[in-house]
Amino acid sequence: MKNKMIFAVTAMVITLSTNALGSSAKSLIIKGETKTAIANSSYNINPWNTITVKGVGEGNLIKLYTPYKTIELPLNAPLYKITDFYCDKITNVDGVWGVERNVTVKTFNGEEDWELFKKKSFQNNKTVIFSCKNIEPFGIRNGYCTHFDVNTYAAQETNVYDGISLLNDDILMRFMNVRNVKTVDDLKKYLKTQYDNKTPVKLYYVSPTPKFEPFDKEIQTALNTAITGNIGYTDSNISSIKGDSDVKINTRLFAKSTTGNEVMDRFLSATESVDIFNSNGNTNFFISGIYPTNDGFKLEIKDNKQNVYTGKCLFTKSDFIVSKPTELIFEGKNSTSIRFMVHLSQIQLPKTNLTGFSFDQTGILNSCMADKQFVLPAVIPIMEGTLLDFNNALLHGNIPSADQIIIKDDKGTILSNNGKITASTEGNLNLFLNGKFVTSTKISFTSNIEEKATILFMGDSLLNQNYYTQYFVEMFNKEQVTLLGTRGNEGSKHEGRGGWSAYDYCNVSSKYGFSNPFLNNGKFDFAYYMQSNNYKDAEYVVISLGINDINLIGHNTYSEILSYFDKITNSIHSYNPNIKIIINTPLMPFSTIETEYAKEKRLEFTKALTDHYANTDIYISPVYLTLSSYDDFKFVEPLINEDNQNAAMVVTDTTHPNLGGYKNLASASYSAIEFLSE
Repeated sequence: MKNKMIFAVTAMVITLSTNALGSSAKSLIIKGETKTAIANSSYNINPWNTITVKGVGEGNLIKLYTPYKTIELPLNAPLYKITDFYCDKITNVDGVWGVERNVTVKTFNGEEDWELFKKKSFQNNKTVIFSCKNIEPFGIRNGYCTHFDVNTYAAQETNVYDGISLLNDDILMRFMNVRNVKTVDDLKKYLKTQYDNKTPVKLYYVSPTPKFEPFDKEIQTALNTAITGNIGYTDSNISSIKGDSDVKINTRLFAKSTTGNEVMDRFLSATESVDIFNSNGNTNFFISGIYPTNDGFKLEIKDNKQNVYTGKCLFTKSDFIVSKPTELIFEGKNSTSIRFMVHLSQIQLPKTNLTGFSFDQTGILNSCMADKQFVLPAVIPIMEGTLLDFNNALLHGNIPSADQIIIKDDKGTILSNNGKITASTEGNLNLFLNGKFVTSTKISFTSNIEEKATILFMGDSLLNQNYYTQYFVEMFNKEQVTLLGTRGNEGSKHEGRGGWSAYDYCNVSSKYGFSNPFLNNGKFDFAYYMQSNNYKDAEYVVISLGINDINLIGHNTYSEILSYFDKITNSIHSYNPNIKIIINTPLMPFSTIETEYAKEKRLEFTKALTDHYANTDIYISPVYLTLSSYDDFKFVEPLINEDNQNAAMVVTDTTHPNLGGYKNLASASYSAIEFLSE
């Protein structure tokens, strides 16, 4: 069966537009999206407000304007989208035009077989959770809901807000206590009331099997004629119309631009990056197959020696809507591991095992083999006795293979065999990786600061938690240091805003409940900030940004991030060129296999940041070296329940350090200022 997609629903508001289609086009592709609108956008999480969900053709009609006639396409219901592939489509199947439904809309009316969900691991004192059976089995567990946030199974377990989840054949619905829905009767009454008031609770999710609704004969003829000319449209949820569009595989990663199989082509085209660690001389890596399972899908990679590496994606833990790529790790019996970063929203899942591929079809380029290297400054200014963790500096390291970092002095004496060292002497450090010399750096001890200083700290949540500047001030004599800022505690002020990036400081007036004191007529203006707050001057500005920048979809290329750093630093030096600017490198996350990709991105950005300011008077502070990737994070006791019998302490926040970590961060900034004051 030949199935040509023409409608992919997406949510951009566009007025009448036209698009010229080539004469060779065999189908139309109408691009749009499911549009959701929250009743009150001031909430970041939606425990109170319902949302409206709109697709294309809300009036159950789409009008297309052609040079020949206006084509009216009647719909039984609007067209909705869950992912780029799993959406309702106007399509041509074996020469017949119609609507292919890939999105199920379930309307709740209170007559469902609800019961209290009794799994202990899902219980908390802030909410009540219910379950009901669903007729159709679930595959992808993401979607939209009019009255609830749609959570993955893993997120729903610890959720303390209203939320709905798809669990195998069940639907889980959680209510905060403030909604006063605590019994099954309360729930059924709530759902029936919403239904009777014509504001029913609706859930939109991926259909287990598509349903095809053909158009009548007159529309068939009109659409076959329309694809050779210009087409206009007025539906506010349509973003574009175009002809046939082949899926393009990224030839920077893979050897071929097509595999000859549409499902595999979609998977490879959705792959953003590939890293092969510890290849050990093995070559010709390729994807040999994709295997659907009841709980997700499994992939296999082989190499020239027929080693097999497997990776799995679980529906219960994966988000197929999020715009960020998802990490898939492949491992075999040897020390080699392979990491794929895949946009799950763009893939198509095979209905049966997809096998029989060779290197000629799905070959991974040798350029994807990761070269291990250290990202280090030439000199590390620190106070004597500071712990340095050089595991944080290893780019493209590999946790499963347990890379060994040995540190020696110039005499060849081994100072450390685990990558960590407490600095007791100044001088060169020589770093060996798995027995081979790689690079050197130098320790320079700093002493106590004698001069008075006025300092401004600006950045993200590392400052917003207030510990960083508090511990920093405590390192000075009384009244020796003055911190500027409109936020924080008296005596240790700052300009820290949780979740903010350099882009935000340069472009937005408010975000996450924080206003921007630096923005003047839409631009970052340091002089405006100083004058507005009656500040005379500052000797130092410490900028602690980068982690949120890397994660800011649409504005996270290194070139764009660094352009915003330049706007900030240029504005500061325009106000006073004598201000010394210190930019903190991103801290590395708590070290686990799950955070390895985040570490890679932060280290790659650290390298780009260091290179960018290499020949300037802006100092890049290597704070990532002064925090232990293990000891400086907050361990908590896990909940023991039917889903978890492991009592080992765990780290739930892999970005924000514990108090000891904040003290080390403050010490690094103290050393940087003393180093620059010499």
